[in-house]
Amino acid sequence: MAVIMQKGTTHTATIPVTVLPAGVGCTIRLGLTKDGGANMAASSGAIGFTSTGVQQSVALSITMPNEWGEYEVYIDVMYENLVIGAYIATDHVIIPYVEVGPPQW
Repeated sequence: MAVIMQKGTTHTATIPVTVLPAGVGCTIRLGLTKDGGANMAASSGAIGFTSTGVQQSVALSITMPNEWGEYEVYIDVMYENLVIGAYIATDHVIIPYVEVGPPQW
């Protein structure tokens, strides 16, 4: 499945995450990539949260890339810069290419 987004627009994704034990200081990051995660075309940046020991929702804002194409969605949960959880979404983000010519009358 794909989600179509407009280039350069900012969107908020709410991510359900569970980290055990409770009280662990973590960061979470949302990224868009075209190359299997080697380079992120857009990122929410690392957002800090403290685990509650149960599922909690973390809101991440991300600005869509200005380049058209299909992007994979990566989510990483980190503890002291160590990735302790990772998720690759089955949904992709598509930034469409659109070119409109002059009308023919």
